Amino acid sequence: MDTTRPGVCRADMKGTMNMMFITRTLASYAITLIRGLRTMHTALIAIITMLAVTFSASAAVIRVKQGVTGGNGSSWTLAYGDLQTAIGNSAANDEIWVAAGTYKPGTNQTDSFQLKRRVKMYGGFEGVVNETALSHRKPEVNRTILSGDINNNNTADAGDCIHVIRAQSASSAAEIDRDTQLDGFVIKHGYADGSSNLDNFGGGLLIAYASPVVQNCVFIKNHCASTGGGGAHVHSEPSPSEPTPLPVANPTFRACRFLNNTSDGEAGAACSALKSTVEFINCVFSGNHADQDGGALYNSDFNSVMTVINCTFYANSAGGQGGGIRNFQ
Repeated sequence: MDTTRPGVCRADMKGTMNMMFITRTLASYAITLIRGLRTMHTALIAIITMLAVTFSASAAVIRVKQGVTGGNGSSWTLAYGDLQTAIGNSAANDEIWVAAGTYKPGTNQTDSFQLKRRVKMYGGFEGVVNETALSHRKPEVNRTILSGDINNNNTADAGDCIHVIRAQSASSAAEIDRDTQLDGFVIKHGYADGSSNLDNFGGGLLIAYASPVVQNCVFIKNHCASTGGGGAHVHSEPSPSEPTPLPVANPTFRACRFLNNTSDGEAGAACSALKSTVEFINCVFSGNHADQDGGALYNSDFNSVMTVINCTFYANSAGGQGGGIRNFQ
């Protein structure tokens, strides 16, 4: 400002040049920042796309339909006809969709369907081309039966499969964890009368050192010839011949029904034993019988924990204590 002439402003060229330099510098920084953000955005999109492609490439839906031959599981038309083949060809994060029918593990007593780490198995499909989502299945209508009745007399007795299904972790690193699911099946006619430790337990389902989620399943007319659950047995503590450490079993049964399962010892329906933790949520127990204790459920000793939430018990019986539930501590 010119102080000798009131009302007249005189430009300070040096200050103007400094301001122009600062403005240009800030503009340059802004352009560089914008370019950097664009580069980061492009890289982020590339990473997300790569992850999505990787996941979609690694996870598959494998279809199984009784009576189909020569398929590879990629569609209902090209479904596997054998459930064991589908399980064998599955990998972590895969889903196995199984159409209505009766599936047996094999022809030997020691054969069973082995749940696979982080593979989800869903029954209840009709097996038609317009079934493209899990919401299309109807387990109550399209009964998908896993049966141990290999002697074909429509009952659980000696000669049938010792376990219809087996969920057993080989190590902590290969744990069958809660991302492993069994959903929408009828499990029947298992007969646990084997000679080894675990083969005396869990005619329908044996869970050992594993924590799958079992839901919307029906366990019916399975038998245990010893102590440990006609329908299902949950086991944690390893025997001396098994590797250690092994994970603690912590499965969940949700919206399942246990009907007319039996045991020559304890736990007509299901047993939790040897440091296991198990949940039963919204389940129904009816017509189960144990010759000793726990007509439906038996929570064994050695720090096992059993949680029962909103379940229904009726017409269960036991020769000893606890027609419905026996908690032994």
